[in-house]
Amino acid sequence: MEFMVAGSVDPSADKANKGKRSPGTEDGIPDGKVHLELIKAKDLENADKKGKSDPYAVLKYGNQKMKTNTIRNTQNPQWDFEADFDVPDGSGSDINIEVLIMINWEEINLWGNLTLT
Repeated sequence: MEFMVAGSVDPSADKANKGKRSPGTEDGIPDGKVHLELIKAKDLENADKKGKSDPYAVLKYGNQKMKTNTIRNTQNPQWDFEADFDVPDGSGSDINIEVLIMINWEEINLWGNLTLT
């Protein structure tokens, strides 16, 4: 399984704090935004025995969570999904991307994940 991800950090995106470090954060992450683009996944295993799978992705950072659209009948989903996360958000600094599939529109299986640190 392969992912194509692009991203950037913009500490100036938080106009009120102008990129200042957050008081009380031990890791000193400046206030701002992380922009992430989840472009596609490639060569996913077929988990649906009746046909191709219906993958989607969930992106998580701190208490924030975003979901892509479900792409039907493919093992090579092209999401072209953009997400902006406010930083910092809690004590962690990792962004987690999970690829999931829906089978029979009910069962959700974790297909794979990627952690950006």
